[in-house]
Order: sequence, then structure tokens, then C-alpha cells
Amino acid sequence: MLAPLALVVLVYDGFFASFAIAAAAGAALWLIPVLRLGPLPLRWQLLLASALGLGGLSALVLGLGLVGLLQRGLWFLILAALAAIGLLRVRLLWKEGHAAKNAPEADGSNDATPWNWLSLIIVPFAVLALDVATVPPGFLWTPEGFGYDALEYHLELPKEYAAQQRIAYTPHNVYGNFPANVEMLYLLSMVLRGDPIDGAMTGQMFNLAFAILTVAAVWVAAREWSARAAAAAVLLIGTVTWLPYLCGVAFVENGLLFFTAVACAALLRGAVASPLVGGADARAPGTRPDATVRSKTRWIAVSGVMAGLAAGCKYTGVTLVALPIGIAVLLLPAYRSSDRFKRGAIFASTALLTFAPWMIKNAVFTGNPVFPLANEIFRAYPPGWGEAESRHFEECHRPLPAQRSLSGRLRELWHQVIADESGLFGPLLLLAPLTLTITRPRTGRAQTARFGSFEALLIAVLAIQVLAWLLGTHLYARFSVVWVIPLALLGGRGLAALRAPAVALLAGGLALAGAGLNLARFVDLYQRHFSAAGHRIPIEGATQVFTNGEFAGFEHLALINRELPPDVHILMLGDAKAFYFQRPVDYCVVFNRNPFVETVRSSRSPQEI
Repeated sequence: MLAPLALVVLVYDGFFASFAIAAAAGAALWLIPVLRLGPLPLRWQLLLASALGLGGLSALVLGLGLVGLLQRGLWFLILAALAAIGLLRVRLLWKEGHAAKNAPEADGSNDATPWNWLSLIIVPFAVLALDVATVPPGFLWTPEGFGYDALEYHLELPKEYAAQQRIAYTPHNVYGNFPANVEMLYLLSMVLRGDPIDGAMTGQMFNLAFAILTVAAVWVAAREWSARAAAAAVLLIGTVTWLPYLCGVAFVENGLLFFTAVACAALLRGAVASPLVGGADARAPGTRPDATVRSKTRWIAVSGVMAGLAAGCKYTGVTLVALPIGIAVLLLPAYRSSDRFKRGAIFASTALLTFAPWMIKNAVFTGNPVFPLANEIFRAYPPGWGEAESRHFEECHRPLPAQRSLSGRLRELWHQVIADESGLFGPLLLLAPLTLTITRPRTGRAQTARFGSFEALLIAVLAIQVLAWLLGTHLYARFSVVWVIPLALLGGRGLAALRAPAVALLAGGLALAGAGLNLARFVDLYQRHFSAAGHRIPIEGATQVFTNGEFAGFEHLALINRELPPDVHILMLGDAKAFYFQRPVDYCVVFNRNPFVETVRSSRSPQEI
């Protein structure tokens, strides 16, 4: 049951976020016919419009923010205009009968009743996600340093941009050069609310919306196979506790997950359009219908757009999302080898297109389009940065020396992901793909080929993601969260294919047991954070416990925010949690060159300092 305070935050802050999302998605509905993807069910139109709308809204905030257009009144007018444009499209769709009556439906549309009931297990997980999303930043979670990253840059940088009404280079905070599709929505939240700290709660509603949309995207993707597969996939992803966990911190992984899910959905839809996979649009062997080929190519382009938006949420999206899906594109059946490379080029081009705004921004501000990465190649040293800082950053973003061997990396895979003490993946998603080993379609060669092709694509995506995590990251557990998308789709596909009643009943029982175990472990984690001396802490929406210095570790803010003059200037040393300061603050993250430290090192006496 949701706490009363949580309901208040969900209604009030959720209104601002919902209005912005609906306005952007509604306006983006006009883009769907431009993509020329053919007749689409309404679910596909809404999913693509939501992804394009949110991606476009982030780009709009970035573009206007760079030229200093972050005024509250202007943005309400922009959103109102987008909403009006969207309503016109919705009205047109209504008149056209949603333009989906002729769209082909997947087989098995009426066989999902048992799995539909089982998928209701996600309700308690959803309630927990709603509740933790209303908790102010800095309270959750222990493994994340109580949201240190949010207070250091995910929210702090948008706060600084909102205060100066302009997005600018930050010589004190290197994270300002990271791609920030999600942070742009946090910035919009602060602009709409008229106060950065109040806007943080609205920003968390955007974060919550990304989690909800991720589940919806998995459902849409799996619905291409059958309603049974869609319900099973929702059951799997909806009971992975990574989602409610991430709803409690204003990070960017939920946005990354959503765009990854839509990219995978578009890839699978493109595979359905392949005459060699045996999809709904298949033709006779040996033929090459131009319309089918064009449809497949367009879906690949859409997948690339979404992969680029995923990379625009986080640099790791390049190696953990764009690269794996791009390789899967190359694995799609083709008449000629040149077709594979053509599709790969289309995917790469569209991904680069939607990732380009962040590269252009960095190239202008620093001279390195992927700053601070690959700085040994670009050798960009903007203010606050030098060779020493580049070496420090690179070393700190590698695995520890003991983890760099193959055995060390595999050991971290076991401890960080598979046997994670918090159980954020849980046994369900890790075991569900095993159903594929006992699932065999019995309706002929064509159906068998179709079955195997989809699994091969998803397994390829998952395998490359695992390799990219092992070899291309510093082995942090949260970076592996994108694995849940192919795992959920594989599991849903396998579970739905179980036809023997005894086996299906056993699978349903295991699904219930796995979901129950996940829920029990997350409730334990929840209670350890929310309970003190046997009583639940009423923390929802209470940002004032931080700004007033009432929360442990923030006591100094009682003096700084309430007693010092408004124009006082604060110098922070050894800390970068600047978000709750309501006075001007000078700080440096650990990777940037600190002017105060340089002054101390170069001075000959305390008096000179």
C-alpha cells in the first residue's frame, strides 16, 4: 500500500512529468507516418511516439539550453504547443479508427489467460517502484552511496544550468561532458517547477515513467509472437527488482533500458518482415519483394535511432546497446552479403544521427567529441583538465588490478551479477532462457526456422552485452542492467512455447516461486532503508529534511541554508554533493583540477594562500 505522502508526490509531481511526456509523445505521433513502416497497431504507434517524443524533447532542451532559453514561461508555452499539435494527430487517428484495423496480429491472441493472471504478480513490484520514486535523492540506496552520483552530477548539473539559465561547459565537473538525454528531462523538471530542488521530485517521475515504458516496450516486442509470450515477458521483466531499485535513484539507467527495449523491439519487428525468417510478410522462397525489403530496412533504421538515443543516455550505451544490436543486424538473413553491410551502415548512420548532438556539444566545448574518453587520441585539455586528469580518469575507470585477468573478470561476473547479495536480477530471468532447451515447435520446418531465428538474434545481443560488460567496463553491477531486455524476451518466448500441461504448470510454479523470492529480497532491502527503531520513516517528498540539515550527514546545511546570508559563497573540499546547498557553492569532482588545491600547492605560506 502506498504511503499517503507518496500519493501526494505522485499526483503533484507526476502531473508535470505526465504533461511533458504526453505533449512530446502526441506531437511525435506525426512522425510515425513519415517513417513509412506500413499499417501499425496502435500499441506500436504509441510506443514509437513515446520514444521519439522523449528523445526529441531531450534534444530540444539541449538545443535551447545551449543558447540560454530555459525560462519557465517559455517552456510551458512550448509544451502547450506540442500538446495542441499532438491532440490534432490523436483526433485524426480516432477518425481513422486508429489506422490499425488492417495491421496483422500475431498468432495466439486468445491463448494468454493463464499467463495474464500470472503477470499480475508484478503489482507489488509496481507499488514498491511507485513508492521509492517519491523518496528525495540522497536517501536510497546503500550500494549506490545513497545516490551520491545524483547529488554530484545527475541532478547537480541540471541545477546549475537552471540557475544560470544556460547549458555551459563545467570546468569543475567532468560529468557535464557525458551524454545526458535523461538529465535534460531532469533539467526540464526544474525549469517547470521553478525551483531545482523541488524539480528533483518531478525528475524522478520522469525516471519512474521510463521504467513503466520499459515494461510496455517489452510487452509490445513480445506481442509480435503471441499474447502468451507478451504476458510471460511482462511477468519476467516486471518482477526483476532492478526496476524498482532504479526508480529510487535519479540516475539514467531507466532511460537507457527504455530506449534499449524499443531498439530490440524494432529489430525483432524488422526480423518479422524478413522473407527468410518466416514472418507475417513472408513470400515464396527465392523471391525478393521490394516492399518487404524496404520495410525491413526502415525498421532497422528505427532500431538505430533508438540505439543512438540509448547511447545518448550513457556512454556505456555505445558498447552495451548500439554495438550488440548492430552486430545482430548484421546477422539478419540476407540474399547477398552486401545487403548485410548495407543494413549495418543504415543502423550505424541512424544511431550516429541521434547520438550526434552530444558529440557536437563536446567537440565545441572541449575539442574531443567523446570527452573525456579517448583523450589519448584527441588530446583535448579544456579548462580544469590536463594530462594528469586524463590518466587519473582512465585508471579509475578500469577494473582493479586483481580483476583484470580473465579469471578475475569472471569472478566479478559471479559476485556482482549472478550471486549479487541484493538479488536484483534474481533467479527468474537467469533461469528462464533455459526453457528454450526443452521447447521445440512441432509445426514444420518453416515454423522451426522462424522460432530459431528470433532466439539467435536475442542470444547474440545478450552474448555481446556480457562480453562488453566483461571487457569494456570497470565491472560495476549496475552497468549490466541492460541484459534484462534480451533475457526477458528470451524467457517470454521460451515460456510461451511450453505446450505440455505438466511442463507449463511446472514453469508457472517456478515463475511464482522466483517472483516471490525476488519480492522478499527487495522488501528486506526496502525495510532496512525505511525503518528505524521499528517505525517506518515518512520520507516521501520531504526534500526539506536535507535542505534543513535534519538528515544524518547533512547537518551542516542547517547553518548554511538557514542562517548564513543569501549571498555568502561556500567552498567545498573533499566532497561534491552540492545539490542541496541553497547558497552559491564552489566545488570540484575528484577528477577535475581543483584551483584551491593548486593554490595551496604553489603557495609558500598560509598567509599567501
